[in-house]
Amino acid sequence: MYKKEQELKDHYDKHYQAGITISSIGAIKKTFEELGVQLRGKVLDLGCGSGSACRVMKDNYDVEVMGVDYSKKRVELAKKKHPDIEFLNMDMHEFIETTNLIGHFDIITMFDVIEHLEDPVELIKNARSLLGTRGIIVARIPKNNVYIAHLQVYKDLDDLKAKLNPTFAKHLQETMLAMWTK
Repeated sequence: MYKKEQELKDHYDKHYQAGITISSIGAIKKTFEELGVQLRGKVLDLGCGSGSACRVMKDNYDVEVMGVDYSKKRVELAKKKHPDIEFLNMDMHEFIETTNLIGHFDIITMFDVIEHLEDPVELIKNARSLLGTRGIIVARIPKNNVYIAHLQVYKDLDDLKAKLNPTFAKHLQETMLAMWTK
């Protein structure tokens, strides 16, 4: 885990009930519709927080969902609220490097996560190993938000494309959506 990400983890362990950013079927449905992606198969939600997005995906789509988050208290809350979903309390970099689930997932989601990472390019590159043949990574990223915990601030879509090189990206209200293929 990177130093700044450790500081953020400590913050989220202290404020574990805050920061739920995507928890409605409308927001998730719109994200996938705008990217032209069918939510299907096995889904890994990196930076799952307290599991709200996992719950919505499991309840509204024919998917198996797993969540990974480095905040122990948020994962404890997720497990308590959603006992039928698998949640791991682990740094996402470490999870990707040590899991035996290579080629296992159809979709990896990162909702309001990338902007918190010191090296999102490396994480995306490594996460691709967990995707099946036609797998994709889907991310939702706030635009131009100067919240102190955002280590990466993307001024606009061109800036995001230049820094992260997604397969496809577009604006959606005050956020940007990005997708990477295997």
